[in-house]
Amino acid sequence: MNSERIKELLRHHIEQNLSSAEESDLMSTISKMSKDQVENLIDEFYDTMPDTRHMQDADAEIIFGNIINHCKRVRRRSLIRWVSSAAASVIIIATSIYFAKTNIGSDQDSIHVVSDFTPGGEKAMLKLADGSVISLDNVKDSILMDGTKIKVQDNKLICIDDSKRQVDEIKYNTLYTPRGGEYKLALPDGTNVWLNAESSIIFPTVFPSNERRITITGEVYLEVAKLSGKIPFIVELKDKARIEVLGTHFNINAYENEEGIRTTLVEGSVKVISAIADNSYTISPGQQALITKDGTLSVVEVDTEEDIAWKNGRFLFDRADIKTIMRQLERWYDIDVKYEGAIKQDFGGAISKNVNLSKIFEMLEMAGDVKFEINDSTITVLQKPKRR
Repeated sequence: MNSERIKELLRHHIEQNLSSAEESDLMSTISKMSKDQVENLIDEFYDTMPDTRHMQDADAEIIFGNIINHCKRVRRRSLIRWVSSAAASVIIIATSIYFAKTNIGSDQDSIHVVSDFTPGGEKAMLKLADGSVISLDNVKDSILMDGTKIKVQDNKLICIDDSKRQVDEIKYNTLYTPRGGEYKLALPDGTNVWLNAESSIIFPTVFPSNERRITITGEVYLEVAKLSGKIPFIVELKDKARIEVLGTHFNINAYENEEGIRTTLVEGSVKVISAIADNSYTISPGQQALITKDGTLSVVEVDTEEDIAWKNGRFLFDRADIKTIMRQLERWYDIDVKYEGAIKQDFGGAISKNVNLSKIFEMLEMAGDVKFEINDSTITVLQKPKRR
């Protein structure tokens, strides 16, 4: 199949005018292409799309630029992994280019979306050791707690221990984010922490001299400060797991509705301990440890960009099923999701977190056999009727 025919079928797919046989041929052809051929196809497809309307929102540039960057980023992966996801990626990229150049989504062209949800933002609550709760939106001045100064600067909670003292009684604060919220935190030792939506961290007002220990829920990315004397940094996940580090960068995903606790290492070294099975493994950069609900511990090689994309303002998916995608959207847009029918298609692409939910739904609907119905804050995910 020549490139002109492929581009023609891509346009037919976007316009929902592609037969099942043509779609099968298109997916099969793309899957057999080399990485360079796919990139050239995307470039050519972009150039052939009519620039019929001016963009009204800069966010479209963010979405679609990130998706194209994802296609280029995939070049670093193995050919086998590329072939398995190339077709889905091209479909979603082509759809996105079409949105970007024609501004589909106007009143006459909207797809199943009758209301919208704005993205989340930087919001969190701080529960102090004395039990009082503070909305960080309202913190204007520094707060002094047991010798630790707490202030908010550029949507980041900063804890500064000026006392240099030994601690007789350790007191704890809790920072937590709601659905649709995320926040940054600098701990008293200089460790930087990013909290995703529906997450929390319990931390002391000042660390004792022999260890640094915190407890987290949800999803958290940490850049642990290296201190002289090799004072260990320990992350507790209730009674399920423990992570031990000295100085390193890593992500922990421990949401209750995920299949287990995922620890992804970007830099340094961490020891992952399963409290349930009483075993451990020390992982290296580019590895991910998974502790399942029954305590089983396994380690795999991963693309770390996908796991930390949320920290950098993006959703990034590689062969993700619709439920994996919707769990992230559920937390960020503060929605409830239910399903009708089985949707077995996988999706790939990068999407800005700073766009309305309808943009993402439009792209997913055009890219695959899925559609969305909205009833207040409940989203029903359905399979698109089969074309005859």
